[in-house]
Amino acid sequence: MIRRNRMFKDVQDILVSLLQSKTTSAPWNRWDIIAGYPNETVFDVFEKPIIFVADPSIEEKIYQQGASQKNYKLNVRIGSWVSIQNGGGEELAIMISELLNLFDDPYTCNRLTFDTQIGNTTYTAKTIKQLGFSIIGIQLDRLISYPEDSQLRQDVNLIAMTNLS
Repeated sequence: MIRRNRMFKDVQDILVSLLQSKTTSAPWNRWDIIAGYPNETVFDVFEKPIIFVADPSIEEKIYQQGASQKNYKLNVRIGSWVSIQNGGGEELAIMISELLNLFDDPYTCNRLTFDTQIGNTTYTAKTIKQLGFSIIGIQLDRLISYPEDSQLRQDVNLIAMTNLS
């Protein structure tokens, strides 16, 4: 379960684990999944396209009537980054399409099972909901190009709701 005092890190780690669980089959096995915004060391060994899960941010605090705990509506940016040598615009379109397909139907994505670790505890065959939050939507963000580096990036904005108790 996500920990209230480590909520951002736990949500990020869970989403990375979910995406990494997809890398056992094509086209996901062509991509690296990382936590956080890529830094220079990632680009020094930029051999495969990258999907990164950025740090979550709070959009809204939600207090339910009669409840002593608050829950949070979170935004999580998930980006796809590809170089021209690693597939270019066509590969980027596939990556974004796969992300949209995975998260577009909250009913389905909240019921996918995968393994993850939260702190020192390993969870096997759990769903996002069982781990303490739910995906409620996804929005496509703008395309960002880096002409000097021959790189392309496009992000999606994932909207999640914590289920803290």
